[in-house]
Amino acid sequence: MWTDRVVEWCATALEHVTGCVFIVLTSLTLAQVFFRYGLNSPLTWSEELVRYLCVWLTFLGASVLTAKNAHLRLGVTVMSHFSPRLGPPTGFVLDVLVFVFLILLTWQGTRFTLIAGFLTSPALRNPMWWVWIALPLNGALMLLFVGHSLFGRARGALRRG
Repeated sequence: MWTDRVVEWCATALEHVTGCVFIVLTSLTLAQVFFRYGLNSPLTWSEELVRYLCVWLTFLGASVLTAKNAHLRLGVTVMSHFSPRLGPPTGFVLDVLVFVFLILLTWQGTRFTLIAGFLTSPALRNPMWWVWIALPLNGALMLLFVGHSLFGRARGALRRG
């Protein structure tokens, strides 16, 4: 199905972007240490940028894990241990709960970004919306992945039964 290809393309692109953010974050941290201790002339802006990249990396990583369906799912593991028949329905219910949570995260993240995005960062003097937009953007990406998973589960259940 074409939606499978689109979701897979988005997940692959997201992995590459996450890897690039990690490389930049690591490089900046190493440069920060070198300038501070090696040259005794610390960079004034790098610590703030690393902090904001860490926020982005956290949400991008959550999106990648959601795309790969690799998030910790204790409920499914516990329920399927007691009864193998309870695993798939419990997984579906948990996906629906995650979907609802992601709708709230995306909505509130958008509101927060619109309300407080006019503030500027102390060292970089950039608008803070570029940091906070990580919430609604990655919330929407996770909605895409969880919604695709829910649709696939429902489609599979209808074909079987």
